[in-house]
Amino acid sequence: MDGDLPQGAGLVTDNAGNVYGTTTSGGSAGAGTFFKLSPNKNGKYWNLTVLYNFCSKNSACTDGGDATGPLAYAGAAQGLPYDGVSPLYGTAFQYGSHGHGVVFSLTPKANHPNVWKEDALYSFCRKRKGRIVGMAASQIALQWILQAI
Repeated sequence: MDGDLPQGAGLVTDNAGNVYGTTTSGGSAGAGTFFKLSPNKNGKYWNLTVLYNFCSKNSACTDGGDATGPLAYAGAAQGLPYDGVSPLYGTAFQYGSHGHGVVFSLTPKANHPNVWKEDALYSFCRKRKGRIVGMAASQIALQWILQAI
């Protein structure tokens, strides 16, 4: 399954012209996907590759789900292009080890551009009054969270 409901939270394009993004649902576990669109040789059509299915590590979905925030990478704030091999960072609105979303990184495996590893860098929890401690809804907020980690 290729995912469902991309939220337009910000796509990342690499030096080779590939486009990376997330969906909030669909995929093998129904909790969204991380995908790559690659132009075919004539540039007229695009090929979709699902690189990661959220909520696929275990039944508790500690890897997060419903990725809604923008993707970021080192150098994005300075306007540098994405190199296609460095980690991409994002936020997932649900799940994680505390059930209230995660900040995650996605990193391609060396010499295997279509095999990516996901790591939950931070799992959000609730304060006593039921407010979410934090969630990155913008590129600036995500950069701030990444600097704090």
